[in-house]
Amino acid sequence: MSDPPEFDLFGGKSARDEAMSRIMSGRAGEFIDDGLTAIGSLPRDLLLTGEDVRLRLREIGIRPRHHNAWGCLIRTAVLRRLLEPTGRWFHMKDISSHARKTPEYRVK
Repeated sequence: MSDPPEFDLFGGKSARDEAMSRIMSGRAGEFIDDGLTAIGSLPRDLLLTGEDVRLRLREIGIRPRHHNAWGCLIRTAVLRRLLEPTGRWFHMKDISSHARKTPEYRVK
């Protein structure tokens, strides 16, 4: 589940991949499976952000034990080609996100 080999100056990608492995092998595995199933049932070509996915899944009762699992879910969905980045970025809407920018995805 890692990126193509390239220079990782500060070890950030290695740390990310290690954390994702822990999430996938731990109790969050059921959350990831449920989340991927829900993402796979979304209408094709729907445009949304990871924040939009989080809000939709929370509405139907899919919630992780730890908030960091949301990022793992979205990354896994991209790696499994359920979501495709469009190259566009938007400000997040949730007040706790402080309007940071997030990528837009297309459901495949």
